Amino acid sequence: MGGTPADIAAAFELEMLTNDRLQVPFERLHELPESEWLVGEPNATIVMAAYLHADEAGGRFSDGSLGAWYCSFDLQTAIRETVYHHTRRLSHSAAGYYQTIQMRELRAEVDAKFQDLRGQQDLHPELYSPASY
Repeated sequence: MGGTPADIAAAFELEMLTNDRLQVPFERLHELPESEWLVGEPNATIVMAAYLHADEAGGRFSDGSLGAWYCSFDLQTAIRETVYHHTRRLSHSAAGYYQTIQMRELRAEVDAKFQDLRGQQDLHPELYSPASY
């Protein structure tokens, strides 16, 4: 998806005429300030999908109103994170049948400053709880 934030909103509205599953992502789109929308960049739809297709129950970095972009420095950490979340979600399912979940590794270069929380257990123990988000 390219163009401007107005183009994105118009495309969502047009798509919703035949695709009801986009109603919730469209509503979430307006929870995000337009200045935060990624448009006109390669893979912008992948990045935006991380925020718009959220688990309503929330997660480690989100209350459920919007999703979050999860990332890690190495592939094994990313795999462990997704296995944890899928196991948690599927354990709440009453279906009880075998599941196959296909995942993709996405690589991104991010030019921003972040807070590195590795090795900060003594300063921020609440962020390291294995049983709570």
